[in-house]
Amino acid sequence: MAKDDEFTRSLRIPKLCLLLSGIKIDQPLQTAFFSFLKNYYLFIFNLIITGLCIPCEIGWCLSSKMGFVGLTYMMPCIVYGILGFVKIANILHKVDIISKLIKDLHGMFPGNSDYKESEDIDEEAESDIVIDSLKLSRKVVFVLFWTNLLLILLFDLRPLIVLAFKYFAHGQLELSLPMFMNYPFDPYDLRFWPIAYGHQCYSSACCIYNLIGPDTLFFVCCTHLYMQFRILKRRLEIFITGSEIGGELEVAKKFSILAKRHQKLIELVGRLERVYSTSIFLNYGCSSFLICFTGFNVTTLNDAWSVLNYLVFFSSNVSQIFLICLFGDLIMNSSREVADGIYNCKWYATTPKIRRSILFYLVRSQKPCKLTAINFADVNLISFTTILSRSWSYFALLRTVMSTRSQEQQTLAAIA
Repeated sequence: MAKDDEFTRSLRIPKLCLLLSGIKIDQPLQTAFFSFLKNYYLFIFNLIITGLCIPCEIGWCLSSKMGFVGLTYMMPCIVYGILGFVKIANILHKVDIISKLIKDLHGMFPGNSDYKESEDIDEEAESDIVIDSLKLSRKVVFVLFWTNLLLILLFDLRPLIVLAFKYFAHGQLELSLPMFMNYPFDPYDLRFWPIAYGHQCYSSACCIYNLIGPDTLFFVCCTHLYMQFRILKRRLEIFITGSEIGGELEVAKKFSILAKRHQKLIELVGRLERVYSTSIFLNYGCSSFLICFTGFNVTTLNDAWSVLNYLVFFSSNVSQIFLICLFGDLIMNSSREVADGIYNCKWYATTPKIRRSILFYLVRSQKPCKLTAINFADVNLISFTTILSRSWSYFALLRTVMSTRSQEQQTLAAIA
């Protein structure tokens, strides 16, 4: 029961965020029209509400007199909305694969494993691995959830704080909104302002849930796979004791069980990649521009509150792509270290036939399991440094262009 509780608790925040987005990953996807409406009415409602934001934001950018500066101000919000929609739609489309993946990970969780009775297990070492791995997952998911909640509060509460301050300090009723959007009505009219404000607050919350729900689920699944590779490494180190009853047959049986477990883990990594490969590719493509634009806004805006908003935005962008790359890197390294486990076992105490099998296994296990962005790039920390480097190049180019344009305008003004 304690083991079940640990596994269930690791999925609590991802399931909550996905539930708020209108998706239950424990249920199979219903494709019949009325069944789909019945089971995913909240998802459809959220999709309509958030979908209205994107054309409204684009409309404001096209009609705004702020030009390129206004575009940099709104671009992170637009990209976040599109990215959130793609991620949550991808989860819904592949919910059956996710459900099967979680079920298999639960079956392999220490204490629930089908292989427990037939494997040599160092329970103390495995318990330490489980505690260490889940501690990392809980910290990351907790911090990601609350930092994004802070981002929502900073964006959504600013108009109310400004409104209350100016009303009580100066007696002025000045209406403002978290984001700039074009509506078919005047959003700053007191009769319509609550509608526009409520729409923007709800949309921003949905957008954040659409982002962190799939991301936290990805981190938890990666954590369990990382943990399983470490456990497999430990079991490979100790599966030959030198005193097996039955000699070669007993060793061969144990080795076969561990090899099948390794094959299962490789299959689960491939399944996780099928679910997230497209959204990670989109993340890679958008992250450089998001980091560039948010960094540009932090360095150019004069309003302290706006700078704080975009500073949190910037931190969220960097941490999101860093964590995706970090957990992909953990899977890659832990799967590669399985070869160390088989190398450190007592292979020298076996027969030549078993040694040949171990050698073949050693060679094959040196190829790491890895997640990719639709085979465009590997998901690891090397990719993270590439994204940061590209972001800095875009940022430097943007600063140079804006500085040159500003100097030209000043020169023309002086001539005039």
